Amino acid sequence: MNRFLIMATVVSMMVACSGTTAPDEGDNTPPYTVSGVFGVEGWTVRGSFSTIRMNHTYISLVDSSGLPISGATVRINGFSIPEVDPGTYRDTVNVLYVAGHTYDLEISIDSSRYLEATITAPEVDSVRPVGIAAGDTLPYDSVAISWQVFGTPSGQLLLIVQDTFLELDNDLTSYTLDSSLVLEAIRGRDGTMNLGVAYLNRLDFVELLEESGYMVGTYFIIPIHVDTTR
Repeated sequence: MNRFLIMATVVSMMVACSGTTAPDEGDNTPPYTVSGVFGVEGWTVRGSFSTIRMNHTYISLVDSSGLPISGATVRINGFSIPEVDPGTYRDTVNVLYVAGHTYDLEISIDSSRYLEATITAPEVDSVRPVGIAAGDTLPYDSVAISWQVFGTPSGQLLLIVQDTFLELDNDLTSYTLDSSLVLEAIRGRDGTMNLGVAYLNRLDFVELLEESGYMVGTYFIIPIHVDTTR
């Protein structure tokens, strides 16, 4: 699996499980406008998976039957996001993650299908686990992770435990995992799992196909080994 596919897999899991950035209380108007029925899955993220680092924007468009939509115009902050595969638009140069930065997303498919949205990144430049390194072996009943936040904790803090995502208070800087969660995470994986932290903001587009949304955030994930003999 190449570097981009690793990052895309990691982030797509976070997209499916992260929370929604809701309108202000008392305001039923969402922070976007949309017309037509289609699906959007997208993100602007900066992150690390062990020693692999990635900073990129990704947008996937599908029609109501799930087929990729080619030839759309996708812009973020005025920059055109090129189509790299049918229905897949990606940029690694002009639209990158910046803490606290605002992203204006514009998608135009045809005269009846379009989307305009605005989202602000968390005020977090990056996050890094401390006291634990890739390849470490930890006893299953005392797996703990601490992290250092560069910036001001904001957005949704997620603890990533293989395919499970725990929403935490965003001012936490450490967490001890329940042993049953650890054992479930490594089931069928020879005692290995990915462990990480992410700060995310996300908009869900409820008028569009299920799980349509756009996310900005930063993350750090490391693979560890778990000793089940203790």
